Amino acid sequence: MTLSKDELSANRKLKETLFITVCFFIIEFIILSFHELWRDEISPWCVTINSYSIGELFYNTRYEGFPKLWFIVLYIIQKFTHDIYYMQFTHLCIASLTIFVFNYFSPFKFFVNVLFIFGYFFAYEYSIISRYYSSEMLLLFLSTGLFIKYNGKYLITISFLFFILFQDSVYAIIVGLPFYGYIISRLYESKSLQKGGRLYISLLIILSGLIISLITMIPPVDGYFNPWNIEFNKEHFISVLNTIARGYFPLPLFIRNFRDTFIFDSLKNKVLIMSICSLITLLFITFMFLRNKKILLLFYTVTIGLLFFTYTKYFGYERHHGQVYIAFVLCSYILYSDFKAKNLNSRSGSKIIEAIQVFTIKYFLIFVLSIQFIAALVAINFEIKYPFSNAITVTKYLKSESLDNMPIVGSLWGAISVSGLLERPVYFPFSKKWQFYPVWDNSIKVVVTDKDLITQTDSISNQINSDILVLLTTDSLVIKPKNWNLIQFFEGAIVRDENFYIYKVAPQQSKY
Repeated sequence: MTLSKDELSANRKLKETLFITVCFFIIEFIILSFHELWRDEISPWCVTINSYSIGELFYNTRYEGFPKLWFIVLYIIQKFTHDIYYMQFTHLCIASLTIFVFNYFSPFKFFVNVLFIFGYFFAYEYSIISRYYSSEMLLLFLSTGLFIKYNGKYLITISFLFFILFQDSVYAIIVGLPFYGYIISRLYESKSLQKGGRLYISLLIILSGLIISLITMIPPVDGYFNPWNIEFNKEHFISVLNTIARGYFPLPLFIRNFRDTFIFDSLKNKVLIMSICSLITLLFITFMFLRNKKILLLFYTVTIGLLFFTYTKYFGYERHHGQVYIAFVLCSYILYSDFKAKNLNSRSGSKIIEAIQVFTIKYFLIFVLSIQFIAALVAINFEIKYPFSNAITVTKYLKSESLDNMPIVGSLWGAISVSGLLERPVYFPFSKKWQFYPVWDNSIKVVVTDKDLITQTDSISNQINSDILVLLTTDSLVIKPKNWNLIQFFEGAIVRDENFYIYKVAPQQSKY
C-alpha cells in the first residue's frame, strides 16, 4: 500500500518527534542525577506526605498561595511510594511529554525545535528543578497545538485542558486566559464556531476552572503574603520592565551562585543597559507580530498582565520572569503556523517596515533561542560541577552519625529542606512551633535575631534536658555561647542559603 505525501510527512514528523523526545529524556535524566533537591522542591513533597486525604491536603496547603494541581500530582505519587526520587522522575516525564507535544505540533524547522527544547527554561529551570512549571508548559502547548492542528474540532477538550491549566498557578491563569480568548476569537473569525451549545459549555468549563482556582489559591485572611502595591515607584517600575531582558536572555554571571544572576549585574550601568535591552526586545517583537494584529494584541495582553502582577503583587525570580518568554514562544508558535497555512493578514505598505518584519521573523526568534541555549549550557555546567543544595548531604551526615533522631532547631530556609528529607518535625524559631513544614500564617516572624534564636534554643534544651541540634544556613552568629558547639558545616552550594552549619547545643540557662 502506497502512502500519500501527507501520510509520509506525518510519519516523518512522528519519528522526528520521538527521536528528539528520547534524546531529551536521556540527556535530562543524566543531568538530573547531578541535581540536589532544595527547599522549593522538598517543601511541597513534605506538605503532601503529611496529608492523608484530599480534604486534608487542601487544608494543609491553604496558606501556600497556589492552586492544587502540583500537590495533587505529588499526592498520587505518594500513594505508591514515599521515595522523593519518584517526584523528580515524574517531573522529568511531564517535561519530556511537553517536548513531544511541542515538537509534534511545531511549525518550526528541526534545528529551531532543538534550540528551543535545549534552552535555559526547558532544559534546566522547568525540567531539572521539580516544580509546577512543567505541567503548565505541557497544558499550554497541548491546548495551543490542538487548536492549530484541528481548529475548533476539539474545543471542549481544549476547554478542559485550560480548566486543568488554571489549577496550576496564577501565572498559568495570566498566560492561559488571554490565549483562550484568542482561540475563541479566531474560531469566530473563521466561522468554525457559532453561538450554541459548544460555546456555552466551553465558557462554563473555563469559568468553573477560574472559580475553583481562585477559591483554592487565595489564602485565608490571616495568611502571610505580600500586600498589593498600587503606588507608582520609578525604580520599581524600571526593575519590573527589566524582567523582560532577564526572561528573554537569562545569561547568568559565570559564578558558582549563578542562579538568579544576570550577565550585566556586574556592570555599573546595568539598569540602563537592561532597560534598553528590554525596550529593543519589545520593539523587535512588535515588528515581528505586526502582520497579525490579533497575535500582537495577544502578546501584549499576556506580557502586560505578567508585568502588572510582577509590579503589584510579587516581583519573583528568574523562573517567574521566564513566563514572558514563554508567552513570546507561544505567540510565535501560532504565527509560524499561520505562515505554513498561508493564513496571513495583508502586508504593510511601507517597504522599510516590511523589511524589518521579514528580518525579525527570520532571525529574531533564532537569536533569542540561541541565547537561551547558551544560558542552559552555563547552568548545566555549574549544576554538574557544584551541589545545588547541601540538604541531602546534611541528611546523610545526620543519619551516618546517628544524629537524625535528636531534636532539631532550624533557621527558616534550612529547616524546610532537612525536615522534608528526614520526614520528621523540627522546631522553627520564626513560628515558635514544632512543624513538619512552615505554615504561612501571619504569626510568622521571618527575621529572627541571634539573641532570639539563642534564647529559644536554650529554652528548649533546658525543657527537655537534652542536647539538641541547630541547623543554620549562614555562619554569621555574632554571639556564640559556650554551650554551642559547631560540629560540622557544608558549604559550596549553588543556592547560597542551602549551605549548612550544624551546632550541638547542651542544656544551659540562657543569659539573654
